[in-house]
Amino acid sequence: VRREGESRAGRLEGKVWRWLVLLLIAFAVITPLVLGSGLSLVSAPPPLPTAGNAMYDSIQKLAPGTQVLVAFDYDATQAPEMDVLARAVMRHLIARQAHIEVVSLYPTGPAVAQVVINSILPVTSPVKMDVTNRGYWPGQTTAVVSLVTEPRVEPPRDKPLDMVIELAATPDTLRWWVEQMTGRPETLLAGVSASVEPVAQPYAASPQLKG
Repeated sequence: VRREGESRAGRLEGKVWRWLVLLLIAFAVITPLVLGSGLSLVSAPPPLPTAGNAMYDSIQKLAPGTQVLVAFDYDATQAPEMDVLARAVMRHLIARQAHIEVVSLYPTGPAVAQVVINSILPVTSPVKMDVTNRGYWPGQTTAVVSLVTEPRVEPPRDKPLDMVIELAATPDTLRWWVEQMTGRPETLLAGVSASVEPVAQPYAASPQLKG
């Protein structure tokens, strides 16, 4: 009887020790998470700067009167996703008092751009919105070169371009702008759809795209 009692006591003691070990492990894992300590068993990597932050910083540094070209390279079917980004970019440029030119390599892009422009500020707003809609430019890469080097831009610009912002819903238009602007002095930024983001990341990691 004594041996049986000792066996039961031993089993009970083993269970208690197992529960104690589990509680200690749980305590070791949960406590750093709650207290924000650096003692967690698996530490997350530090957050990396995003292309969105780089774009914001680049626009924020613009001096009033800076000449900026915004390419609305998407159509109405892609507008639900892209318009949110476009409005944020345009509002920021207006706040920086930039001279904004709007253009598109899509035939229906200028109409999409105008809808965004009309939605940003009411007619009675005291904030001046300096925007010129230059419409649709055919020719793909040829159009990009023409828009940047100004051989047929009407009306003519008062000053050279300082920045180009490509709003791309497809990889092709992003590639056209990046390839034609490589080595040029203007700052090139891009706001892209979720499907284009994997293509844009290598550009953003290189000197070709500043944000």
